[in-house]
Amino acid sequence: MRWLGLRQRYEREFDPRGLGQDPLATALQDDGLITRGSLLAEIDLVPTSRPVNLIRYSVLDPWPSSLSLVQEPDGTLRLLMRLGPRQLSVALRTELATRSETVILTFGWDGPGRTGVMSAFVPDTGCLWQTSVPGPFPLMLRDIRRMVLDETACRQADSVTFFAMAEGICPTGPMPGLDPEAWIATPSGARPLQTLRAGDQVLDAEGKAREIRWAGSVTLPATGRFTPLKMRAPYHGLTEDLVLAPDQRLLLSGTEIEYLFGQERVSAAVRHLSDRHSVEPAAPRTPVITYRQLLLDRPAEIIANGAAVECFDAQPLFSDTRLVRHSVLSGLDREEWPAVTGFGVPVLRDYEALTLEEARYG
Repeated sequence: MRWLGLRQRYEREFDPRGLGQDPLATALQDDGLITRGSLLAEIDLVPTSRPVNLIRYSVLDPWPSSLSLVQEPDGTLRLLMRLGPRQLSVALRTELATRSETVILTFGWDGPGRTGVMSAFVPDTGCLWQTSVPGPFPLMLRDIRRMVLDETACRQADSVTFFAMAEGICPTGPMPGLDPEAWIATPSGARPLQTLRAGDQVLDAEGKAREIRWAGSVTLPATGRFTPLKMRAPYHGLTEDLVLAPDQRLLLSGTEIEYLFGQERVSAAVRHLSDRHSVEPAAPRTPVITYRQLLLDRPAEIIANGAAVECFDAQPLFSDTRLVRHSVLSGLDREEWPAVTGFGVPVLRDYEALTLEEARYG
């Protein structure tokens, strides 16, 4: 999979060779057909009393072609496509009619297979909705270029933080969130995360050996909920700086935790700890970034560069095999699924994490 274009509220990037690719890489042709591709969008949804065009692309040359994503008042997210005389409408039912949430919306199409999938994932709650898209229309590179660069041909609502277009199918649901170069504690000593494989063992935060059931990576646009953050050593027990995704959760403990929250341990998304002291944006910025994670035989915190971070949380996926099939765990055999999912540690909300940061640093 290679990302071809990224459109943010005030910035746009497009490269027929792929964003972040070698300048000598082969470029796709403008009239080339993207037979298997993806649209990934981050949207701050708020309740609405009327349909809202989140993304609306429409052109007439060289033939009528359009793609729209629409938010409806009852929480439905609708995909509308047109190619010449043919039209397609697919509804994704959600429970977002009365809730304000940040949603990661994914539409992937497989032209030769005449199938596709559309999903909406809420990182803050783990809610995931998904539906199949029968007979989606493949896009041409020309369409992707216009969607990303041409404001007249493609409009996006203010609620859309970004959308990105790729050649290849993007996974749906929860994503990895750790730097592949992070050093992970194992029974035989620290090892780079990118060298660990299924069947290897790591140490959890209590020093117990845990077996890896899955190790995998994904490359994503380096923006929105995927913007890399850097946790600075020596905060949070770090022995060296650690790069991770904003929604990666960190285990927190100590007397302040017990005093403020009445718990020995809690966890918090790294983005809620972003401050001038311990967490800051990672540099230099690149258009795409690769994250990696581990799924263990049971949920646990692993030690990355000295800090306790949660391993991959697969709880949103295992309620339905169809969800797993389109996720980063698509290659994981059913017998390798952990018997237990979900972490038993309370997760701090944004204002609770802010209270903690103020207590620590003032």
